[in-house]
Amino acid sequence: MRKPFLIILMICSIHCSSQNTIGLPDIINFKKVTYKAGLQNWDFKQDKKGILYVANNEGMLSFDGNSWQLHPLPNKTIVRSLEIVGDSIIYAGGQGELGYFKADQSGVLKYTSLLPKVPSNKRGFSDVWDIIALGNSVFFRCSNSIFHLKGNQIQSFAPQSEWGFMGAANGKIYAQDYETGLWVFQQNKWTPISSSTILPKNDPITALLETGKDSAILTSLKNGLYEINGEQINSLRNKNQATFINDRIYAATRITNDRIGLATNNNGVYIIDKSGSIIQRFSKKEGLQNNNVLSIFCDNDQNLWLGLDNGIDFIAFNSAIKQISPSQEDAAGYGIAILNDQLYIGTSSGLYSSTLQNLPDKSYSIGNFKKIANTDGQVWNLSVLDNKLLIGHHEGGFVLQGNSAVPFNKKPGNWNFVPITNQTNKPLVAIGNYQGISIFEKTTTQLIPFSTVPSFEESSRYLVADALGNLWVSHPYHGVFRISHTDSAYKIKRYAIENGVPAPLNNQVYLLKQEVVLATENG
Repeated sequence: MRKPFLIILMICSIHCSSQNTIGLPDIINFKKVTYKAGLQNWDFKQDKKGILYVANNEGMLSFDGNSWQLHPLPNKTIVRSLEIVGDSIIYAGGQGELGYFKADQSGVLKYTSLLPKVPSNKRGFSDVWDIIALGNSVFFRCSNSIFHLKGNQIQSFAPQSEWGFMGAANGKIYAQDYETGLWVFQQNKWTPISSSTILPKNDPITALLETGKDSAILTSLKNGLYEINGEQINSLRNKNQATFINDRIYAATRITNDRIGLATNNNGVYIIDKSGSIIQRFSKKEGLQNNNVLSIFCDNDQNLWLGLDNGIDFIAFNSAIKQISPSQEDAAGYGIAILNDQLYIGTSSGLYSSTLQNLPDKSYSIGNFKKIANTDGQVWNLSVLDNKLLIGHHEGGFVLQGNSAVPFNKKPGNWNFVPITNQTNKPLVAIGNYQGISIFEKTTTQLIPFSTVPSFEESSRYLVADALGNLWVSHPYHGVFRISHTDSAYKIKRYAIENGVPAPLNNQVYLLKQEVVLATENG
């Protein structure tokens, strides 16, 4: 089902000169003082119940959506890697330690070390950087060994030089040797892939992501993206390769069939498609705590978790709700309109516009907002009338002409623009302002003054017109008013509690399905 294009105007700013999507999902920052563990976070996994597990400098963290809990290893070392098998076993790799957590009968996670199963002459390993479960086997990657757990036994495999990476794609386990390239595990042994000589020596592979049958994308720390087709490995040619090389891809995850998240050391996260085109980016400018992202994980709901050099961030990537923040001055949004494939947003600092692209989700349109000339200050309302954009401003009423706002009503504080029918034989527009209501006549080219409602000086922020041409105004403290026009004269009637209005204050009038509706504190 196609998600709706939903926009929320937030008090937020984008201090970014490069173009990004105009809409961005919510980002939640979890600081060290919140989850009460170490600064750095190296890996994520999630079980079928939705509980998140994080490899942290001080142990394994668990998060149930409400509270964090730390589960240290027996030797109190850093946890670098995690893997979940089935519903109950959480494998963890630390420094000189590997094993698994499993809940006891009371639901408390208990750790069991697998170190006694490691050959005695191979126990002098340091960090366990990767854990991969495939079939009935579990593989643990250290720099000087890959341990293969099958059944109740662990077998060790030494590298030609040093193991730099381990991952899985298309039902196969791959590992990188820094000197000899990529190897694949087949028939209980590691076999080199001859085409992997294209990979530069001593450049760590950082992710292996399946993209199709016998195809995958490989990311490297210093040389960007590669593509694997069968046994062939080639550099993925794309215009962003220099950017990825400069920003150093430290980790990656597949989000959907055609969306990949790249975590970088220098510039946060890039969302790309399989060709390497950048769809979206997230950095400190967009709300991350810092730009050094050590791990990235796509959860069960296709939202993203980032393990940072200092903290944890959550990106509500799959949410239909997006923030659009056009102003660089932390301005609040008050009005929104779409006209001729342009998105206009009125804020407390002026009017801004950006082009909308022909996309199913228009929040993914790429662009920077530009300020409309002559709109500095408070914009209260945007209305499209006869393919013209009307701007309700603190300083009056304006109409958009090109990239500039041209005044047509000098009365201050234009709240709204309400077409009136059945009042005269002329097309009229009522404009509520700080001191009453002005009536303008609509011609084919402009709005010209017609009249002013006499003896009515209420601020008319809430103004609607019914099918008979009557105007209804609600004031939060002064009541509800009906303004009718008969025999070339205006008649004003005030409605209060004695007239059936259920509450004396905070009444608001709306037009719903061509009917006037009064919303009150009492219903």
